[in-house]
Amino acid sequence: MVRNYRKPDNSRKYTVVSGEALKKCLEKVEAGEMTHTDAAKELNCSRQTVYNKLHGLHKRDPGHQKVFTEPEEASFVDHLSILSEWGFPVGPDDLREVVRIYLAKQNRSVPVFKNNKPSRNWVERFLRDHQELSKRFAQNIKLSRAAITRETIDEYMANLKVSLDGIPASNIFNYDETNLSDDPGKKLAICKRGLKYFENVRNFSKSATSVMYCGSATGQLLPPYVVFKAEHLWDS
Repeated sequence: MVRNYRKPDNSRKYTVVSGEALKKCLEKVEAGEMTHTDAAKELNCSRQTVYNKLHGLHKRDPGHQKVFTEPEEASFVDHLSILSEWGFPVGPDDLREVVRIYLAKQNRSVPVFKNNKPSRNWVERFLRDHQELSKRFAQNIKLSRAAITRETIDEYMANLKVSLDGIPASNIFNYDETNLSDDPGKKLAICKRGLKYFENVRNFSKSATSVMYCGSATGQLLPPYVVFKAEHLWDS
């Protein structure tokens, strides 16, 4: 199977007949107010298409049919969404393996899947059909931080309220440390196919500088505290 199928220019053109106009025409045909020929002219389709729509024939879309039904794909979408919200995201290769296990438990064999496992192209088409899903880089978080519950936060806020009772806002400070790196990182660029060494010539280093910021509850911001790696600094 080709990666991106392109329909030949001289192939049969399928007529898309749906919507409110189709519904009204079928109602008139059933009531005897319109013939099949008149309905076909109004919908710009063949008489056979009107007959098929009227008798519920050929309900499936033209072309290769999907492997999974709409309820099955909806179940995949729900599980992927819930797992991502819980902090256990599923990658494309993980999804392929999950689908393979699902087919094995259902005793189903899909000829278009090699070893009954969907390809990466199937994952891309699945994401394209379900716009509520997308691929992003997940931020790592430790289990100790993820284990914080609402009860833990409520208890902390209650203790904080007691600790800050009677203390003016100007005496309440909060500080945080951040790390600044001067590494520009890699850049996505275009090069000659087969180039062995693809380099971007520029001055850079991988050093980092720690900066401490501190501010009060009234909005007073103290000068930043910078931690340099060097033991002795120039005045300039």
